[in-house]
Amino acid sequence: MTSVSHDSTIKVWDTRSSIPLHTVAQAHGEEKILCVDWSRSTEILSGGTDNKTSCNVISDRREEEEEE
Repeated sequence: MTSVSHDSTIKVWDTRSSIPLHTVAQAHGEEKILCVDWSRSTEILSGGTDNKTSCNVISDRREEEEEE
């Protein structure tokens, strides 16, 4: 699940936890984020009051753990 906020933060959640899996801060600078959608499993598209779209790439923690 993904949530956005007026402080320009995007959070990716596991519904079984109270802690977000990923946080993207300042995705639209100081502007509010109004919508979000998944493009691929590692890309989040968002739109804000700046009238721009943004593509944010997140890493998969499972992939990071496998690399270690």
